[in-house]
Amino acid sequence: MQAKLRAKSALQSGSDSYAALQKRKRSSSAAQSVSGAQHEMRDLVQSALLGIGGFGRVYLVKSKLSGERFALKSIEKTRLLRGKENKAVKYALHEKEALLECAPYPFIAQLHRCMQDQTHVHFLFDFFVGGDLLTRLRAGRRGALSNDEAKFYAAEIVLAVEHMHSRGVIHRDLKPENVMLGRTGHVKLVDFGFAVPSHAMQSQHGRCHSRVGTPYYLAPELLKPERSGGYTCVVDWWAWACLLHELLTGRGVFGAHDDSVHAVFIRVMKGRPRMSGTIHPKARALMTDMLTVDLAKRLHGGEMVRAHPWWTDGLGGGDGVLPTGRLDWARVERGQLRAPFAIGDAAIQEDGSVNLSCFDLPRNEPGSPTSKRIPSTQEQRLFAGF
Repeated sequence: MQAKLRAKSALQSGSDSYAALQKRKRSSSAAQSVSGAQHEMRDLVQSALLGIGGFGRVYLVKSKLSGERFALKSIEKTRLLRGKENKAVKYALHEKEALLECAPYPFIAQLHRCMQDQTHVHFLFDFFVGGDLLTRLRAGRRGALSNDEAKFYAAEIVLAVEHMHSRGVIHRDLKPENVMLGRTGHVKLVDFGFAVPSHAMQSQHGRCHSRVGTPYYLAPELLKPERSGGYTCVVDWWAWACLLHELLTGRGVFGAHDDSVHAVFIRVMKGRPRMSGTIHPKARALMTDMLTVDLAKRLHGGEMVRAHPWWTDGLGGGDGVLPTGRLDWARVERGQLRAPFAIGDAAIQEDGSVNLSCFDLPRNEPGSPTSKRIPSTQEQRLFAGF
């Protein structure tokens, strides 16, 4: 009798274990299927501070639901409420709208969702473990890229900008810091904090008049919009040419980052770029045509940029980065070219933590002091669009 009871107990125990195992499997499967858009703030755990910007901070967060890692951009509402006519609030709303208009695209960051609480607005993105392009640039032995390495990144950014413009969006802050690298080394354009979505462009009759962006990448018509009658998406192509020079030389085309902003602006307005003598002649010709003050003579637009001889001259020139022959733009868009650098399997360390060696993490930098003030009910209504 006791033997029968022991057998029944063992059978019951085995059945319970099997049921528990199946439950765990179902739970794991459900967790793996949770998309970023389904997450709430309570589902995310902060792991590390990745960066501090003018308005907010970017954190590495881990999902309690799936274990997946994301990047969370958090912006204080009180900082957005400063200034005239709550312009910064509009910019934050425009960032959300512009990202949604551009999605999906392989070389533009995917916004999973926007959230808010009493004090902050939050943007949830994929986490790009390769860090930003500027940090990658500075990590190189020369502080610059080879001709073919620069072509790889520049080509993917060309397609990102071209796609963005096809959706009616202007970025207005294109620079190496705003280009992230994924696990396989392909680019992701991020930080649409100064972007103009299509509806805003339409309401302004297709022209912008605000002077925003980073000084070293600003086109002359953006510096003096009142003189030029406003500007269009052409300013992004000017910034792209400035970015290209930085990839090839490690320094700005209108001055180093420790030069005075005033001196840089004078060179921009007079059309006096400072190009290094080591640049490939056809790269120099491309940038010269794109950094012309006279809009009627300036080269711009994805089709014109992609047609330039620089893309094929010397292609596959020995460093193994690009295949020989004419650049196949369809293969570029499909992400079929091998990246010059990819963190790959080294992204996750043996202890399961994320390898953050590709990031220039903030060191002992508190950033802007956080405000304890909670916006009023009337102020909170301005964030209804989130």
